[in-house]
Amino acid sequence: MSLWKCFWKNCFWPLLLLALLGLAQMFWPGGKWRDIEQDVSSTVMSNLTSNGIDWAEVDTHDRGRDVLLSGSAPSEDAKIFAMKIASELSQDKRGNSVARTVEWKGDIVIPEPDPGNLSFSVVNGKIILNGVVSSEQEILDLVAAADERYGADNVTNRLTVKDNIIPLDNIKGLVQSLNLNNGTLRLSLNKVLRVTGETDSDQARDSIGQGLLSALGSNYSLDNRLTVKEPEPVVIPE
Repeated sequence: MSLWKCFWKNCFWPLLLLALLGLAQMFWPGGKWRDIEQDVSSTVMSNLTSNGIDWAEVDTHDRGRDVLLSGSAPSEDAKIFAMKIASELSQDKRGNSVARTVEWKGDIVIPEPDPGNLSFSVVNGKIILNGVVSSEQEILDLVAAADERYGADNVTNRLTVKDNIIPLDNIKGLVQSLNLNNGTLRLSLNKVLRVTGETDSDQARDSIGQGLLSALGSNYSLDNRLTVKEPEPVVIPE
């Protein structure tokens, strides 16, 4: 028997069977290739989560080392950053990227900005500033205007900054226009300026509303809900 016939009869078919079993192990669910997909997915997902990205989903099923990202990104920059993490920053022990390619299939949802809410409480010439604004600069401007109006020693600042807040056009003029010696004003700073609180008279009510509206400009409309405080009853001694 020739060497070739011996190989064909005794070796070829067993080797072919082993090769087929190896391919089945790689591509059959639960096989080695599926393990690779799971490793890629878990590595990318872990890196996204550790970078504060909880809106993205990772799909590697039947993709090998190719990654599909989906979800609702809060901005274009957030989408780009997520793809960079998946493609460059998710690495194996040797420092190589675990993903071969990264594709995007999702949308970008930019939330509508929220109105800031402010509260000015004045008691005996001392003012407390409360609420949320869009930036640290707005806090500085509000405090500076309050210092000028009431004196630095009479101002308590409790303002905070929050993302996605509508910025004010003239925040200094907001405090400077206040004609408030005692009481509390609450402002919802949307394009409709809603004012609530108490005043001592109808004249003060109208003056405060118009002063705030003039300070913020023509981009705002006024919803004046200030109420006039009823006078204390006069007690006549017996």
